[in-house]
Amino acid sequence: MIRKILLITCLIACSLSPAIANNQSMLSRLKDKIASIKSLIHRDSNKRGQLQNELKHYEIHTGRISKKLNKTNKALSKQQNLLATLQKNEENAEEKLKHQRDLLSKQIQTAYVLGRQPYLKLILNQKDSDQLSRVMMYYQYIEHSRMTAISDLQNTLSQIDENKQEIQTEYETLQALQKKQLHEKNQLTTIKKNRQKLIKRINHKIQTRTQRLQRLVSDKHRLESTIDRLNQNAQGQHFGNFAHWRGKLLWPTRGKVLPIFGTQIEQSELRWGGVLIKAPDGRSVHAVANGKVVFSKWLSGYGLLVIINHGNGYMTLYGRNTTLYKKAGDTVRKGDLIATVGQSGGYQKPALYFAIRHNSKPLNPTTWCR
Repeated sequence: MIRKILLITCLIACSLSPAIANNQSMLSRLKDKIASIKSLIHRDSNKRGQLQNELKHYEIHTGRISKKLNKTNKALSKQQNLLATLQKNEENAEEKLKHQRDLLSKQIQTAYVLGRQPYLKLILNQKDSDQLSRVMMYYQYIEHSRMTAISDLQNTLSQIDENKQEIQTEYETLQALQKKQLHEKNQLTTIKKNRQKLIKRINHKIQTRTQRLQRLVSDKHRLESTIDRLNQNAQGQHFGNFAHWRGKLLWPTRGKVLPIFGTQIEQSELRWGGVLIKAPDGRSVHAVANGKVVFSKWLSGYGLLVIINHGNGYMTLYGRNTTLYKKAGDTVRKGDLIATVGQSGGYQKPALYFAIRHNSKPLNPTTWCR
C-alpha cells in the first residue's frame, strides 16, 4: 500500500514539475521586467532633474541679461539726452557767436565814425576842456565795449571747441552702448530660444497626469519647507502693522488678476495658495509694504522668486519673474521696485504669482489688495 502511494506521488510530482518550472521562469522574467522598468523610471527621473537644472540655469541667466539690458537701455537714454543737450548748446553758442560778431562789427564802425586818428592825437587836438572830456569818455566807453566784445567772442569760441570735444566723446560712448545693447539683445534671444526648446523636452518627459501631479506635489512641498524655515528665522522682526493694511494694499503690478486662490490645481487635491496676475513680460513688480527680503532666487515651479518678511508672521511672495532687483537681506519700502514680470519656472505665458502668508498659512490676496 505504502509502495503504491509513493508511486502515485512520484507520478504526480513528475507531471507537475514542467508547470512549476514554467511558472518560475515566467516569474523570473517578470521580475527582470519590473527591474528594467524601475531602472527606466529612475533614469527618466534623473533626466527630468537634469533638465530642471538646465531650465534653472537658463532662467537665472535670462534674468541677469535682462537686468544688464535694462541698465544699458537707461544709460543709452541718458547719453542720448546728454548728446541732445550738447547739440542744443552748440546751436545756442553759434547763435551767440553770430550776435557777438555783429556787435563787435558795429562797435568798430562807431569807432571809425568818431575819427580815424589815434587816441593821443585826438586828445592833443582838443582845445575845449568840456569837449575833450566828452571825447575821452566816448572813446573809453567804445574801447571798453570793444575789448569786452572781443573777450566774450574768445570765450564763446573756446566754449564751442570744448562742446564739440564733449559731443565727440559722448557720440563714441553712445556708439559703444548701442553695440553693447545689440550684443545683450542677441544673447537674450538665443537664451530664450534655448529655453523654449528645453521646456518642450521637459514636457515630453512629463507625459502622464500622475507625473505632472508628482511634480506639482514636489514643488509645493519644496515651497512650504522654504516658507516654514524662513518663518522660523524671521521670528521677532517688526516692520510695521501689516494687518492694518488688510483690504488697502495695492496690487504689486498692473494686470488682470485671476482669483484662483483656494481652487484645485489640475483637478488634484492640491489648491492654489495665491493668485496669478496676467501682465506683459518686463512689467515692474513692487513691494506691497515695508519689509525685508528673506529669499531672492530660483525655486522649482515658482521660477525667480522674491519673498518679503513684513514682521509679525506676515510674508508676501512674488514668483515667475524675469529679473530680480533685490537680494536676500535688503530692506524694502512700500512701492519699491523688486522684480519684473516674467514666465520663469518653465511657463509659456508671462504672469506674476502673488501670495500672502501668515505664520506659513495662505491668505487670500483678493481680500487684502484693492
